[in-house]
Amino acid sequence: MFMRRNKYIVYTDSKSAIDALKALSISSHPLVTKCAELSNHLIEKGINIAFWCIPRHCGIKGNERADHAAKTAFLMKENFVQLVDAQRAAQNLIIGSWKDIWEQETSSKLHEFHPCLKPLKLAGLNRRKEVVLSRLRIGHTRCTHKYLLCSEPPPACRQCQSLLTVKHILIECPSFNEYRLNRFGGINMNLKKLLRDNPHRNLFLFLADIRAVFGIPVSPKQPLVIGQLGLHQLAGRKPAEGR
Repeated sequence: MFMRRNKYIVYTDSKSAIDALKALSISSHPLVTKCAELSNHLIEKGINIAFWCIPRHCGIKGNERADHAAKTAFLMKENFVQLVDAQRAAQNLIIGSWKDIWEQETSSKLHEFHPCLKPLKLAGLNRRKEVVLSRLRIGHTRCTHKYLLCSEPPPACRQCQSLLTVKHILIECPSFNEYRLNRFGGINMNLKKLLRDNPHRNLFLFLADIRAVFGIPVSPKQPLVIGQLGLHQLAGRKPAEGR
């Protein structure tokens, strides 16, 4: 760079950069636009700027080809999409497709609690209880789905012989109406009310109640985990040794 008072000359070996500044348009590269804005800002401040191209490698065959390629790219009329814009468009397309698929998955148990794609809100519970809550929402627990791994018939509720599901345990089984009335203030509940973003404050107390029915002790030193909930007793099975 050469300067004399408020006059500056910027020397560069990139003729394509100078040509890009001369041909500034709305479709120009963001970096070219930024350079032009900075140049105009300095001119408004009374600083005159000139650009001068100084060939650095005249006669060098490989570099001459590079210059030719740069010039060819500059003269092309196609408007290239910037990488960051392409990535953003691809991301929006993927999320849009995912959203459409999810909205059609009405048979999914989790869809009842999250009908729209959005970040899941944690309920402020500890890790163990968050795991319990997530498994209850998707309806997949060891006591209700272990039969799939063991090639056994679906489990039946020991109390009423109905098919054992999370919904049956929390909402339907008449044997637990007393506990529902005590913990939830009524027996006409639904899964969405119990397992919402901020689950019912007595949900885990209810689980502890029905666990105690089968003689499974509950204590602060023995955290409540859905896999150890004692609900395998509901299906008339004993827990595995050592668990």
